[in-house]
Amino acid sequence: MDIGAYLERLGLKTAPDPTLAGLETMHLAHLRQVPFENLDIHRRVSLSLEPAALFDKIVGRRRGGLCYELNGLFALLLEGLGFAVERLSVRVYGAEGLGPPFDHLALKVDVEGADYLADVGFGASFERPLPLRHGAQQRLKDTRYGLAQAEQTWTLQQTRAGESEPKDLYCFTLEPHMLPDFGSMCLYHQTDSASHFNRQRLCTRATPEGRQTLSGMRYIVTRGSQKTERPVESPAEYRQILRRVFGIEY
Repeated sequence: MDIGAYLERLGLKTAPDPTLAGLETMHLAHLRQVPFENLDIHRRVSLSLEPAALFDKIVGRRRGGLCYELNGLFALLLEGLGFAVERLSVRVYGAEGLGPPFDHLALKVDVEGADYLADVGFGASFERPLPLRHGAQQRLKDTRYGLAQAEQTWTLQQTRAGESEPKDLYCFTLEPHMLPDFGSMCLYHQTDSASHFNRQRLCTRATPEGRQTLSGMRYIVTRGSQKTERPVESPAEYRQILRRVFGIEY
Protein backbone atom coordinates (compact mmCIF):
# COMPACT_ATOMS: atom_id res chain seq x y z
CA MET A 1 0.00 0.00 0.00
CA ASP A 2 1.22 3.48 -0.88
CA ILE A 3 1.10 5.10 2.56
CA GLY A 4 2.11 8.49 1.18
CA ALA A 5 -0.82 8.53 -1.26
CA TYR A 6 -3.23 7.50 1.51
CA LEU A 7 -1.97 10.28 3.77
CA GLU A 8 -2.36 12.76 0.90
CA ARG A 9 -5.98 11.56 0.56
CA LEU A 10 -6.40 12.53 4.22
CA GLY A 11 -4.85 15.94 3.63
CA LEU A 12 -1.71 15.07 5.62
CA LYS A 13 1.73 15.99 4.29
CA THR A 14 3.81 13.79 6.59
CA ALA A 15 3.31 10.46 8.33
CA PRO A 16 2.30 10.88 11.99
CA ASP A 17 4.26 9.00 14.61
CA PRO A 18 2.60 5.87 16.11
CA THR A 19 1.45 7.86 19.14
CA LEU A 20 -1.94 8.84 20.51
CA ALA A 21 -1.54 12.28 18.97
CA GLY A 22 -0.78 10.70 15.61
CA LEU A 23 -3.81 8.41 15.87
CA GLU A 24 -6.06 11.32 16.76
CA THR A 25 -4.77 13.36 13.82
CA MET A 26 -5.47 10.59 11.29
CA HIS A 27 -8.83 9.64 12.82
CA LEU A 28 -10.16 13.19 12.56
CA ALA A 29 -8.69 13.71 9.10
CA HIS A 30 -10.33 10.51 7.86
CA LEU A 31 -13.76 11.57 9.09
CA ARG A 32 -13.46 14.98 7.43
CA GLN A 33 -11.92 13.89 4.14
CA VAL A 34 -13.44 10.48 3.34
CA PRO A 35 -17.24 10.22 3.29
CA PHE A 36 -19.37 7.38 4.52
CA GLU A 37 -21.41 6.41 1.46
CA ASN A 38 -23.35 3.53 -0.09
CA LEU A 39 -23.53 4.78 -3.68
CA ASP A 40 -22.11 1.62 -5.25
CA ILE A 41 -24.89 -0.47 -3.72
CA HIS A 42 -27.47 1.58 -5.63
CA ARG A 43 -25.50 1.22 -8.85
CA ARG A 44 -25.34 -2.57 -8.30
CA VAL A 45 -21.53 -2.42 -8.15
CA SER A 46 -20.18 -5.20 -5.92
CA LEU A 47 -18.06 -4.15 -2.94
CA SER A 48 -14.71 -5.85 -2.48
CA LEU A 49 -12.82 -6.20 0.78
CA GLU A 50 -9.56 -7.03 -0.97
CA PRO A 51 -6.89 -4.53 0.17
CA ALA A 52 -5.96 -3.50 -3.38
CA ALA A 53 -9.60 -2.86 -4.27
CA LEU A 54 -10.16 -0.82 -1.10
CA PHE A 55 -7.11 1.29 -1.82
CA ASP A 56 -8.12 1.87 -5.44
CA LYS A 57 -11.61 2.97 -4.45
CA ILE A 58 -10.88 5.17 -1.44
CA VAL A 59 -7.48 6.57 -2.39
CA GLY A 60 -7.16 6.11 -6.15
CA ARG A 61 -10.71 7.11 -7.08
CA ARG A 62 -11.22 9.34 -4.01
CA ARG A 63 -14.44 7.66 -2.97
CA GLY A 64 -15.88 6.75 0.41
CA GLY A 65 -17.55 3.52 1.46
CA LEU A 66 -19.20 1.44 4.16
CA CYS A 67 -17.64 0.64 7.53
CA TYR A 68 -16.05 -2.55 6.19
CA GLU A 69 -14.26 -0.54 3.52
CA LEU A 70 -13.37 2.55 5.57
CA ASN A 71 -12.24 0.86 8.77
CA GLY A 72 -10.84 -2.04 6.76
CA LEU A 73 -8.43 0.19 4.88
CA PHE A 74 -7.77 2.48 7.86
CA ALA A 75 -6.60 -0.56 9.84
CA LEU A 76 -4.03 -1.33 7.13
CA LEU A 77 -2.78 2.25 7.20
CA LEU A 78 -2.37 2.16 10.97
CA GLU A 79 -0.55 -1.16 10.85
CA GLY A 80 1.73 0.16 8.11
CA LEU A 81 2.66 3.04 10.41
CA GLY A 82 3.46 0.79 13.35
CA PHE A 83 0.21 0.73 15.33
CA ALA A 84 -1.14 -2.51 16.83
CA VAL A 85 -4.70 -2.95 15.52
CA GLU A 86 -7.47 -5.51 15.99
CA ARG A 87 -10.73 -5.69 14.02
CA LEU A 88 -13.89 -5.94 16.14
CA SER A 89 -17.29 -7.40 15.31
CA VAL A 90 -19.98 -4.88 16.28
CA ARG A 91 -23.73 -5.30 16.71
CA VAL A 92 -25.71 -2.13 15.98
CA TYR A 93 -28.89 -1.04 17.77
CA GLY A 94 -31.63 -0.12 15.28
CA ALA A 95 -35.36 0.40 15.12
CA GLU A 96 -35.91 -3.36 15.20
CA GLY A 97 -33.52 -4.05 18.06
CA LEU A 98 -29.95 -5.30 18.19
CA GLY A 99 -28.40 -6.31 14.88
CA PRO A 100 -26.40 -9.48 14.22
CA PRO A 101 -22.66 -10.02 14.75
CA PHE A 102 -20.43 -8.44 12.10
CA ASP A 103 -23.14 -5.84 11.41
CA HIS A 104 -20.42 -3.21 11.74
CA LEU A 105 -16.62 -3.15 11.86
CA ALA A 106 -14.72 -1.06 14.42
CA LEU A 107 -11.08 -1.09 15.52
CA LYS A 108 -9.16 -1.52 18.76
CA VAL A 109 -5.83 0.28 18.65
CA ASP A 110 -3.11 -0.27 21.22
CA VAL A 111 -1.10 2.93 21.55
CA GLU A 112 1.18 4.21 24.29
CA GLY A 113 0.28 1.26 26.51
CA ALA A 114 -3.50 1.72 26.39
CA ASP A 115 -6.35 0.50 24.19
CA TYR A 116 -8.59 2.85 22.20
CA LEU A 117 -11.77 2.41 20.16
CA ALA A 118 -11.31 3.85 16.67
CA ASP A 119 -14.14 4.09 14.14
CA VAL A 120 -14.07 6.11 10.90
CA GLY A 121 -17.03 4.26 9.39
CA PHE A 122 -20.12 4.96 11.50
CA GLY A 123 -21.25 8.31 10.13
CA ALA A 124 -22.08 10.86 12.82
CA SER A 125 -20.17 9.73 15.91
CA PHE A 126 -17.13 10.50 18.06
CA GLU A 127 -14.27 12.25 16.25
CA ARG A 128 -11.30 11.21 18.38
CA PRO A 129 -10.50 7.65 19.48
CA LEU A 130 -12.19 6.75 22.76
CA PRO A 131 -10.18 5.14 25.57
CA LEU A 132 -11.43 1.60 26.11
CA ARG A 133 -12.36 2.33 29.69
CA HIS A 134 -15.73 2.10 31.40
CA GLY A 135 -17.10 5.62 31.73
CA ALA A 136 -14.81 7.18 29.11
CA GLN A 137 -16.56 10.11 27.45
CA GLN A 138 -16.07 12.57 24.64
CA ARG A 139 -18.16 15.66 23.92
CA LEU A 140 -18.80 16.76 20.35
CA LYS A 141 -20.69 20.05 20.28
CA ASP A 142 -24.07 19.30 21.94
CA THR A 143 -23.62 15.52 22.02
CA ARG A 144 -21.71 13.31 24.42
CA TYR A 145 -20.36 9.87 23.47
CA GLY A 146 -19.36 7.36 26.11
CA LEU A 147 -18.39 3.74 26.71
CA ALA A 148 -19.99 1.41 29.22
CA GLN A 149 -18.69 -2.06 30.09
CA ALA A 150 -20.68 -4.98 31.48
CA GLU A 151 -18.55 -8.11 31.88
CA GLN A 152 -17.07 -8.79 28.41
CA THR A 153 -19.44 -6.50 26.48
CA TRP A 154 -18.75 -2.87 25.68
CA THR A 155 -21.48 -0.44 24.61
CA LEU A 156 -21.07 2.85 22.77
CA GLN A 157 -23.65 5.35 24.01
CA GLN A 158 -24.83 8.76 22.84
CA THR A 159 -26.44 11.49 24.92
CA ARG A 160 -27.78 14.61 23.21
CA ALA A 161 -28.37 17.96 24.89
CA GLY A 162 -31.55 17.88 26.96
CA GLU A 163 -31.61 14.09 27.26
CA SER A 164 -31.28 12.52 30.69
CA GLU A 165 -30.56 8.96 29.55
CA PRO A 166 -27.98 7.78 27.02
CA LYS A 167 -28.98 5.96 23.84
CA ASP A 168 -27.16 2.72 23.03
CA LEU A 169 -25.59 2.89 19.56
CA TYR A 170 -23.71 -0.38 19.31
CA CYS A 171 -22.05 -3.10 21.36
CA PHE A 172 -19.03 -5.34 20.94
CA THR A 173 -16.50 -7.58 22.64
CA LEU A 174 -12.75 -7.40 22.22
CA GLU A 175 -12.47 -10.73 20.39
CA PRO A 176 -10.24 -10.05 17.36
CA HIS A 177 -11.27 -10.95 13.81
CA MET A 178 -9.86 -10.85 10.29
CA LEU A 179 -11.36 -8.65 7.58
CA PRO A 180 -12.67 -11.63 5.51
CA ASP A 181 -14.82 -12.59 8.54
CA PHE A 182 -17.01 -9.59 7.70
CA GLY A 183 -17.60 -10.70 4.10
CA SER A 184 -20.99 -12.34 4.61
CA MET A 185 -22.51 -9.31 6.34
CA CYS A 186 -20.95 -6.99 3.78
CA LEU A 187 -22.72 -9.01 1.08
CA TYR A 188 -25.97 -8.94 3.07
CA HIS A 189 -25.93 -5.14 3.26
CA GLN A 190 -25.40 -4.99 -0.50
CA THR A 191 -28.09 -7.43 -1.57
CA ASP A 192 -30.80 -7.93 1.07
CA SER A 193 -33.83 -5.63 0.93
CA ALA A 194 -34.00 -5.73 4.74
CA SER A 195 -30.73 -3.81 5.00
CA HIS A 196 -31.24 -0.07 5.43
CA PHE A 197 -28.35 0.53 3.03
CA ASN A 198 -30.61 -0.70 0.23
CA ARG A 199 -33.41 1.74 1.00
CA GLN A 200 -31.84 4.98 -0.15
CA ARG A 201 -28.54 6.52 -1.17
CA LEU A 202 -26.44 8.14 1.52
CA CYS A 203 -23.26 10.21 1.43
CA THR A 204 -22.12 12.03 4.57
CA ARG A 205 -18.94 13.57 5.92
CA ALA A 206 -17.94 15.48 9.04
CA THR A 207 -16.89 19.14 8.78
CA PRO A 208 -15.29 21.45 11.35
CA GLU A 209 -18.73 23.04 11.85
CA GLY A 210 -20.81 19.86 11.83
CA ARG A 211 -21.74 17.66 8.88
CA GLN A 212 -22.79 17.63 5.23
CA THR A 213 -25.14 14.90 4.05
CA LEU A 214 -26.98 13.71 0.98
CA SER A 215 -29.78 11.43 2.19
CA GLY A 216 -31.93 10.26 -0.68
CA MET A 217 -32.83 13.42 -2.57
CA ARG A 218 -32.30 15.70 0.44
CA TYR A 219 -29.21 17.85 1.04
CA ILE A 220 -28.60 18.51 4.74
CA VAL A 221 -26.04 20.85 6.28
CA THR A 222 -25.45 20.86 10.03
CA ARG A 223 -23.58 23.68 11.75
CA GLY A 224 -23.47 23.24 15.49
CA SER A 225 -27.07 22.82 16.65
CA GLN A 226 -28.47 24.38 13.47
CA LYS A 227 -29.60 22.14 10.62
CA THR A 228 -30.73 23.24 7.17
CA GLU A 229 -32.33 20.88 4.70
CA ARG A 230 -33.57 21.25 1.15
CA PRO A 231 -34.71 18.98 -1.66
CA VAL A 232 -32.38 18.05 -4.50
CA GLU A 233 -34.36 18.85 -7.62
CA SER A 234 -32.84 16.51 -10.21
CA PRO A 235 -30.29 13.75 -10.82
CA ALA A 236 -28.06 16.37 -12.43
CA GLU A 237 -28.12 18.51 -9.27
CA TYR A 238 -27.45 15.38 -7.18
CA ARG A 239 -24.31 14.65 -9.19
CA GLN A 240 -23.27 18.30 -8.97
CA ILE A 241 -23.49 18.26 -5.15
CA LEU A 242 -21.53 15.01 -5.01
CA ARG A 243 -18.82 16.57 -7.15
CA ARG A 244 -18.71 19.96 -5.41
CA VAL A 245 -19.16 18.93 -1.78
CA PHE A 246 -17.72 15.41 -1.64
CA GLY A 247 -15.37 15.32 -4.63
CA ILE A 248 -17.15 12.26 -6.04
CA GLU A 249 -17.87 11.65 -9.71
CA TYR A 250 -21.08 9.61 -9.92
